[in-house]
Amino acid sequence: MFFLFSDGRINVKNVYYIIILTEPWVRIMKISQNKKYQWLLPTPEEVKGGIRLASQLGLQPLTGKILYRRGLQTPSQARSFLYPSLDELEDPFLFAHMEKAVERIGLAIKKRERIWIYGDYDVDGVTSTAVISKILRFLGANVERYIPHRLKEGYGLHKDWILEAQKKGIGLLICVDNGTSAFQEVEYADSLNIPVIIVDHHFPKDKGLPPAYAILNPKMEDASYPFPHLAGVGVALKLAFALAEKYCTLSQKRSSEFEALVQELLAFAALGTIADLVPLIQENRVIAKYGLLALERSKSPGIHALLDVAGVRDRSLHVRDISFKLAPLINAAGRMGEALEALYLLEADSTVEAYKLGKNLARHNRKRREICREIYQDALRRIKEEEQEESPLLVLASQDWHPGLVGIVAARLATEFKRPVVLLAQDGDFAKGSARSVMGKPIYPLLEKLESHFLRFGGHMLAAGFEMEKTQIPCFIENLLGEGKEYFEKKVSRQGIPVDGEAKFLEITPALVRELDLFSPYGQTNTKPLLFSRNLSIVGRPRRYGHQNKHLLLYLRQGDKVLK
Repeated sequence: MFFLFSDGRINVKNVYYIIILTEPWVRIMKISQNKKYQWLLPTPEEVKGGIRLASQLGLQPLTGKILYRRGLQTPSQARSFLYPSLDELEDPFLFAHMEKAVERIGLAIKKRERIWIYGDYDVDGVTSTAVISKILRFLGANVERYIPHRLKEGYGLHKDWILEAQKKGIGLLICVDNGTSAFQEVEYADSLNIPVIIVDHHFPKDKGLPPAYAILNPKMEDASYPFPHLAGVGVALKLAFALAEKYCTLSQKRSSEFEALVQELLAFAALGTIADLVPLIQENRVIAKYGLLALERSKSPGIHALLDVAGVRDRSLHVRDISFKLAPLINAAGRMGEALEALYLLEADSTVEAYKLGKNLARHNRKRREICREIYQDALRRIKEEEQEESPLLVLASQDWHPGLVGIVAARLATEFKRPVVLLAQDGDFAKGSARSVMGKPIYPLLEKLESHFLRFGGHMLAAGFEMEKTQIPCFIENLLGEGKEYFEKKVSRQGIPVDGEAKFLEITPALVRELDLFSPYGQTNTKPLLFSRNLSIVGRPRRYGHQNKHLLLYLRQGDKVLK
């Protein structure tokens, strides 16, 4: 819970502070108004609407104001948000191609065809692969899994692999977290009489969709699915639920084994959903909430080892635990070694094998951090040398950077500089690029305009990856900076910071804190409440404490009420 206030004793115009009260300490950070930022306070109509909503639901007035301010303006919307239920997940058969996909998979199971699941090397791709593999094995299918090597093969489906799979007798190919842009590869598979089912969430290209047997993608124009923001693993979970509904008997659904399966699928889905930074609203909020609980309660040796190695076992889990501890471990496998290591960990039945794999991921992650630190320092130096500090977007290329790690560094720089960042790692005659951006400055549409430079390209609004020939780099950077200058300057004239409401100290009660706890899990588009208080003064002398005295302890007064 964040509080923004002005200190009445300090006569400085437009200076504010943010106080974070939910941590075990109080942190203070000064923020000044300037031409790029402005606080967006609730309107009188929003305040009145929030009070009315709180009265209807029996909530604290401030809780109602925050809900109303965030667009949850009816009792049913507010209840659904505060008390998410698995019953609110949409029917998976709303996907236009779901029935077709389920029928074809059922035929493959019946005929004992070899089903190959082709995944991706990030957390979303690994967990998507695990979800489909788990449900198919439960149904008795003949399943194989494959995840391409990030550096040797790169993202997406490859013709060489399709040919090898055909020689091994593949009967059905299921692409998870990839495939929407694999036109030539799916055509090639079709020419070899290999049916392809695509389970993906990436944006389709303007030229249409590949000729797959069935495509499950909520971003398709004719997907007929009401929620477009699922992660790849969210779509995989929908397919798993549809398969279970169609092919599991009533006695199976009542069994403890089936309940354990559902919990494990939810745990995998939470990992991929949170790690992929999709909006944690509606269905994603349900998946995150119940998936975090499933992770805490899991009896899986693989999940136990993952939590233990990350140092988060035997306690309540939060979104930040996924983002900063679990996801980096899973990603480290694909960035520094083989992503299949992470998949094998999630699927592990043996405690000994699970801990062996978990410790290996930890070694990969330590090495990853060292290399990222070097790339980050080099990028900072280059930004200064090339005088890019004032550029609306940052673009850098180097032959000394690890191609699998530039995305992490780009994300850190984008957060730090509050603008889009594109980093390219040269490798021989080719270069791999990663683009990351921040809310309000989508990078994907800009890169899509420059797609003629790329050999491969895909991504989301705020994150994208691509490959190109090395000779294309100078022209690409020139065009990117030229297009980007006009594109982003239109979007950054003045950034508004929405404030959820005013908190009076007398309103800050245990009942309010309990209600605000219901707003979690926090994530994209569902951030911690940002509140402000007026006419505060500091009581006594603030005191620094903690590691390197980085924390500050102080008392604040508003009227007769003092808070620590």
